[in-house]
Amino acid sequence: MNAIARCLCACSVLTVLALPLEASDKKIYPASSCQVSSESVGGVAFYNDQGRIYNNSVNGTLTLLCPIVRDSTISDLDSVSVVVRNPQPEDVHVNVWCTIYSRHADGTLFKMQDRFLASSANTGWTTLTFDPLLAVDNGYYLLVCRFPARFGNSNTGITSYSVTEKVS
Repeated sequence: MNAIARCLCACSVLTVLALPLEASDKKIYPASSCQVSSESVGGVAFYNDQGRIYNNSVNGTLTLLCPIVRDSTISDLDSVSVVVRNPQPEDVHVNVWCTIYSRHADGTLFKMQDRFLASSANTGWTTLTFDPLLAVDNGYYLLVCRFPARFGNSNTGITSYSVTEKVS
């Protein structure tokens, strides 16, 4: 009986030691969790019942601030993806811009990355993917996206964003 108990205990310890030391935690947020920034210049946010946000303005830029909730204040982000659309005609030459910021607790910048979606005749949704981004201890992350005015009936917008955090 003791030999069986020792064997089971040893197997349990080996199982725990075989677990990966680093895991990841992925969260997906609807666009409706973003809020309009006071830096929007004439943009008009239209929220639909699918959780999407569109710029409903014909001449203004909509800037959205999208929160990133962390499980650890010392973990880095493994990836960030944003699903956006920019169905403007190619000759209009306007971009949807998204920037991920890593900031100190007092708001000063630590690191940042930009991604953009150029205007095209594509009316579908496109995923912008960011590289891993380092954290600053006890700092925070923030996603900021800027959407140009609509052209005709073609609104720029965001449907969702996802964040994968490295968890030790």
